[in-house]
Amino acid sequence: MRFPWTDASDNSSTATGSLTIDTQAPAAPVINSISQDTGLLGDQITADNTLLFSGTAEPNSQVELLIDGTVVGTSTTDAAGNWVFDYSATSLSDGEYQVSAQASDSLGNRSEPSALLPVTIDTSAPTAPTVNALISASLTPLLTGSTGTGTSLAAGETLTVSVSDATYSVTPDSNGDWSLDLSSAPPTTGSLTALTNGNSYEVTATVSHIAGNSSSDSSSTELSIDTSAPAVPSINSLASNSLTPTITGTNGSGAALAVGETLVVTVSGATYSVTPDSSGNWSLDLSIATPTTGSLTALTNGNSYEVTATVSDTAGNSSHSELSIDIIELVITNQSTLLGETTQDNVPAVNEPLINSEMEAISSEPSESVTTVITSINSMPSIVANTSLGSDSTVILDSNSSITGSILFSNANEGGTEPANEYLSLVGQPDDMMVTQKEAFSYSLSDQMFQHYDPAEQSQLQWSAKQLKNGSEVALPDWMSFDTEAKTFNGTPPSGAENVVIVITAKDSQDRAAKAKVNFKISDDTSGNNDSEELSDELLDSLPKAKEGEGAPENLLRVKLRLYLCLRIKQG
Repeated sequence: MRFPWTDASDNSSTATGSLTIDTQAPAAPVINSISQDTGLLGDQITADNTLLFSGTAEPNSQVELLIDGTVVGTSTTDAAGNWVFDYSATSLSDGEYQVSAQASDSLGNRSEPSALLPVTIDTSAPTAPTVNALISASLTPLLTGSTGTGTSLAAGETLTVSVSDATYSVTPDSNGDWSLDLSSAPPTTGSLTALTNGNSYEVTATVSHIAGNSSSDSSSTELSIDTSAPAVPSINSLASNSLTPTITGTNGSGAALAVGETLVVTVSGATYSVTPDSSGNWSLDLSIATPTTGSLTALTNGNSYEVTATVSDTAGNSSHSELSIDIIELVITNQSTLLGETTQDNVPAVNEPLINSEMEAISSEPSESVTTVITSINSMPSIVANTSLGSDSTVILDSNSSITGSILFSNANEGGTEPANEYLSLVGQPDDMMVTQKEAFSYSLSDQMFQHYDPAEQSQLQWSAKQLKNGSEVALPDWMSFDTEAKTFNGTPPSGAENVVIVITAKDSQDRAAKAKVNFKISDDTSGNNDSEELSDELLDSLPKAKEGEGAPENLLRVKLRLYLCLRIKQG
């Protein structure tokens, strides 16, 4: 292109040059990424609300950035066409935004807007999960916990559990509960360092959502490993002619159970929870205890029964022992002709009307020359016979409901005028007591409920009362008291109080005891307790009576036993 010119003096000159016409708009810019794009890279869902945007456009052009259609600033591309726009000085609120860019060249030509880039800001953290504390006897235990929401994970959320250098991906169920079996689960990262006995471990559960925010459980050292078994309990040997005997033993430690330990005793289909005393001794009275599981199959004469005592701790370790107890064979015959007979010199025969109580007997192995028989009647001390009785000595129940036979005493006086011991028995089972919540009551027992054959002992009996709970006698409920002098219960059951079973004990000066049980049935609950633990009216009425006109001969041993019992003592 030529440009001539002339000045005032008519001088002239010509200049030459070029002119470029550019009406072409630049290409639409591209937004490549945001920074930081937390969570899944490239999804533009981020927990960062102070962002940088970057992309490409025509080299050396100006790029305007628009958020939701509003220009928020400009940036200049470099010679390669790259641009970055720093918007970190502004904090964006949580939500979704539409981001675009438009470029202008040096001649002012403007491009079309870029494609919209949806950007989501989410700075909220998910609900923190939980980890259930665990004391385990396994070196590869099953860990459990929850999402903390009561539901499954939200869309885009993940749950990981880390323990002992290994991290696992875990999927909760629809209730938000999760479990991790260390014996079979493969880690997603790391490797499980073997767990060892006596150590505790941190278990960390973490929920992360798609924007990259995460929350972890707030507990610590949730896992403890304990593979040590508790002390082995013991069961005392027992041979009894009671069909509901008292079984005894120890927990093996010589002390009360450790925190978290339990002791259960299983016999004849029933399992009982038992609480040892401070010295580790325990007892289980099958006549009054209530099974925690199962039902006691009635014991029968002449059979042996396996008893298992098991101590378990909170980790799941357990120790147990087993022992068979024997129920002595008892024989009932009708031989009234034996009434009043004496089988040995200086040994009185026993001819006593039956009264409701029990007789127990133990037979030991005799030596070759001497027959040794130990007989215990209720809580009387042992009576030792050191005179041979021949092949058998049998206490016989005759058709007229008297008992006859011979019992030998090691120091029997000439003529056998006095028995070796007297004993105490229950002669009147107390009635159940109906009481009402939040109403005061008073319940008096008969002074003659227990009977001692020594009148001097009768007036000096020591009474006490305890609650029967899980087969053990424990203190009375807070709302109940027992006046040992007046033989009276007083109290006011609170709202919500449940039925209780009370065991009443009378002891003489020799610490010989008899027991009775009374059910306190509260409010409208008349269901009561297991009738098999009670002496029913039907049983009392069925007991045989003395023949009319007959009483107990003087100076003879007084014997009590239940109708279905008869003692048989065998030699050798």
